[in-house]
Order: sequence, then structure tokens, then C-alpha cells
Amino acid sequence: MSRIEERCNGGHGECGSSPLVPSPTGQSTKGKDDEFPWSQLTDRERQAVDLLVTGASNRIIAKRMGLSERTVKNHLQSAYRKLQVHSRSEAILKLVGWAARNPTAPAPSDVDP
Repeated sequence: MSRIEERCNGGHGECGSSPLVPSPTGQSTKGKDDEFPWSQLTDRERQAVDLLVTGASNRIIAKRMGLSERTVKNHLQSAYRKLQVHSRSEAILKLVGWAARNPTAPAPSDVDP
């Protein structure tokens, strides 16, 4: 189970406990947001994003990835552009919301480039 799925109520894809995260309605809502651009992210960007949703700081992400904080910041900024978000919180909301609508889809770290 991915970290994103773990953030969604034990991996059941039900994030309805948070008013900020959309909860699935059971209806098909397939659209361009459901085709998440994991393949556009580099391996390092995917690793950083996967740690980001756990709530890890840039310092913690850097330690876990064996990188400098500046390099982590650069990876995250690049990922934000590709995910079309402007901040850490927007990225987390988008990722968790996407995981809730697509509970069987792979997490960023599970996707081959």
C-alpha cells in the first residue's frame, strides 16, 4: 500500500473525514485529473513527493534520500510545476484527492518512468 493510500483511511480510498479532501461518490468521475501525470515526474521527484504526503519536512526528505535540502527543494518545485500546483499543501491535497478517486492506481514511487 502506498503512502498516499495510507493517508486515505487505511487505503480504502475514503478520505471523506477531511472537509478539504473530496470523497468518492460511487459515480464515475473520469476526467483529465484521473489520469495523473506520474510518468512526467523523475524518479527523485516521485520519491520526494511520496515522502511529502507523509508530512515530512524538506530536511527529513533530504536525509531519507541522501540529498541536500536545496536539492529536495528543487525536486519539489519541479514536481509542483508538473502537477500544476503552487505549494506543498496544494500538492498534498491534489495527491490525496486523486488517490481517493483512484484507490487501485499506483503511487508515484510505484511507477516506472
